[in-house]
Amino acid sequence: MQLRGRRVRRSSAVALLLRVSFLTLLTACGAAGTKTDAADAPDAGVAPVVERAEAAKASGDLDGAIQGYSAALDRTPWNTRLKSQLVAAYTERAEKERRKPGGPKGLALAEKDLRAAHELAPDDATVTKSLAAILVERPRPRRRTPRCDCRSRPGSTWPTT
Repeated sequence: MQLRGRRVRRSSAVALLLRVSFLTLLTACGAAGTKTDAADAPDAGVAPVVERAEAAKASGDLDGAIQGYSAALDRTPWNTRLKSQLVAAYTERAEKERRKPGGPKGLALAEKDLRAAHELAPDDATVTKSLAAILVERPRPRRRTPRCDCRSRPGSTWPTT
């Protein structure tokens, strides 16, 4: 077999052909593969995740901010700054939910967020006070009152004390 005017052994030509096809296939698979965000990699730093959370909070997306701060806090549980930012995001979202849907549904959503914030910062007086206010405001279940007072009927076997 000849390649560009030189005589090449058949085994090296097959090896060359295999190498070229392998590199082509490898390049094609690498280009078509899914891209992973550097911030989502487990060994990546917390800074990109925190930046996304802060951007979400600045734009008013409190759900995205809470998700971002939670992910960052999972990677660095000792970071008190992240913990306080997460508590602040929960508190802010609770206040919005308390006002926007309003009524029992808004109070229930606000209570859920404030309980999550209280778990993160049990010594935070503001969170505790807000949670207490929500618990006082929420509707209480109605008590069932008896339809009649069976003790007052003549001939009743109701025990009297």
